[in-house]
Formats: sequence, C-alpha cells, structure tokens
Amino acid sequence: SLYVEEVQDINVWLDVLCTYAGCWPVRDGSKILFINDRPEPVTRSFTHASGEILKISPPKIRDATKMPTCIEVRHTNTTQLPWRRASQWDYVDGVVAGTYPRRESQISLEGIFRPSQALREATERLNKLVLQDLSCTLSVFDEALACQIGDVVAVTHPIGLAAKQFRIKAVRSNLGRHELDLLEYDSAVYSSAIVSVPSTPDTTLPNPLIVETPSGLSLTSGDAEAVISADGSVNARIKASWTSATDKFVV
Repeated sequence: SLYVEEVQDINVWLDVLCTYAGCWPVRDGSKILFINDRPEPVTRSFTHASGEILKISPPKIRDATKMPTCIEVRHTNTTQLPWRRASQWDYVDGVVAGTYPRRESQISLEGIFRPSQALREATERLNKLVLQDLSCTLSVFDEALACQIGDVVAVTHPIGLAAKQFRIKAVRSNLGRHELDLLEYDSAVYSSAIVSVPSTPDTTLPNPLIVETPSGLSLTSGDAEAVISADGSVNARIKASWTSATDKFVV
C-alpha cells in the first residue's frame, strides 16, 4: 500500500520501509540486510563464571519519567469516501484510571488501513518502552564469531544478571575481541496486550529502596544499662538482638 511519490534520500525511504515491514536495516558492504523484529530463540549464552566475558559495561536503564505512557497511532480509514484519518490509542496500566502520569506520543502511519493493525503498533511500541529499558555493552572472545545483529543472547554475570536475555544491536570486532551492543529482549513485547512486568527481572540484586524487615528481634528489660553522655546527662538504654539480614544493602 506504499508507493514512492517523490525523490528523497534513500535513508528516508529506508526508514519508512522498515517501519511498515517491522524490521531494522543492517549495512553489509554494499548491501542492506533487513532483520526481522519478531520473537527469536536464544542462540548463545555468555557466562562470567566460565570465563566467556572479558568485560561488561554498567547496565543503563532508560529514564521511565521521560517515556510516553500512551501512544496514538494515526492511520487511514478507507471505509468511507473520501478517505480520512483515524486514530487508535493504547495506554500503560494506570493511565486511564488517572493513577499514573499521562505522557502522550503521536505516530503517523498513513499506510495502515486496518484499525487492528494500528492498535497492535501502539501496543508493541509501549511494550518495548516498558520491557526493553535495559542496555549494556559486552566484550567477549571468539565465542561471539557466530553472533549477528538481531540474535538473542543470554548473559549471566555477578553484577545481577542471571541468564538475562538481550538482543544484539551492533557488533564490533578487533584482534580477537568482540564488542556486542545489547538491548534487553522480552518475547512479551509482541503480545497483543500491555505487559507491565518483564519476563525476567532486570537484576537479581535486592532493591536498596526496600529494607528487609528484621527477624528474631528480642528486647529484655533486664539488659537495661545506664549511659553517660558527653554533657554529663545519664540515660537508660535497652540492649536488642536480632537475626542478621541476608540483604546485601543492610549492615
């Protein structure tokens, strides 16, 4: 349903083609390859304990306060003459109820004629914002020779990654060292509904904002003792004992 109406730079039409085809372009010499943006199985695993990882950059998480929480996809309604513009909206959980901030984003896809396709575009884009917010760069050895852009790999590392799945966005090689630019991957992105929680957590480390509740806490009045402060005042205190926390952020 698309045609070239005017002469423009090839990159403009390339972006249009990839948007409607659901893929992204990869330049291979004089050729351009199209990588399908669809669910993919894990093709390779990299584990720090096995010595397969040379270095990993600190993972970055996209700022959620700057991401759209509702998306409008504008498409073409061909059921009436003359044709007219129509819209399909989808929302992150809580936006419609007013419990979550509303940040709008509008996308024009005039080549879409079916409302169901426009709605699916809005849903998938929101899912990508929510579920693919983690990125990092992985430096590995020749185990990455078979890796290509678009492949899905699993990374396990003590920084908090346990078989975390990533999509390879770029590959750079130099003298037996390979750098992979990785973006979080989640097959739930391609669901027909909004998914608010990733299939695997971004990190296995405990949340420093959630303090573990002390257990085995005991207070004994018989253990009271007098304490003399620097100003000479005398105060009483009671000794307390509890079970050591397993949380790494609690001393």
